[in-house]
Amino acid sequence: LKEQIIHLDDKNNSLKQIEEQYSQFFKTLNVASALHEIIRDENNKPVDFLFLDANPAYETITKLKAANIIGKRGLEVVPDLTKKLIAAYDKLTQTGISVSINYMTDNFDEQWEMRIISEKKSQFIVIISDVSDQIKTEGKLTLTEKQLYEAQDLAQLGSWDWDIKTGAVLWSDQMYRLLGYTPGKIVPSYELA
Repeated sequence: LKEQIIHLDDKNNSLKQIEEQYSQFFKTLNVASALHEIIRDENNKPVDFLFLDANPAYETITKLKAANIIGKRGLEVVPDLTKKLIAAYDKLTQTGISVSINYMTDNFDEQWEMRIISEKKSQFIVIISDVSDQIKTEGKLTLTEKQLYEAQDLAQLGSWDWDIKTGAVLWSDQMYRLLGYTPGKIVPSYELA
């Protein structure tokens, strides 16, 4: 019996050490993340969630201080949460399937990619990346490409790109037309140009 107690103490110490390592990892992670637990009513229906932990990166992105949210209900912290979202979080904890959501902040100045994962029944982790700059850059690139294509069309010019290493050739739609082809109907090549 004494050996079994010693063995259990060793396991408890190992578990505590693993929990401390996890906690340290979670706190130093550069990605915004928060741990939550689903709250159910007397009929076992999901009605809210509880903030269990949040790392410093989560505080930076969301502007929510961990000390002010840990132990609080989601609806206390974010009153406009929908029941549909809470039910989606609950379903995720039941299935273990992770999902990604694009979210625009209320004042439309930030766009986040939120990844929600669940490894344990009734608990889920929200990981947030601020993708605002990426979205703005993609928008600018799309606009620039549109302007280039319009300018090529007006000037009766085309453009092409040739990757010497792979031999791959790309043509603009206008390049196809200038050479007498329908865009996308043939595979462009250096020889056809």
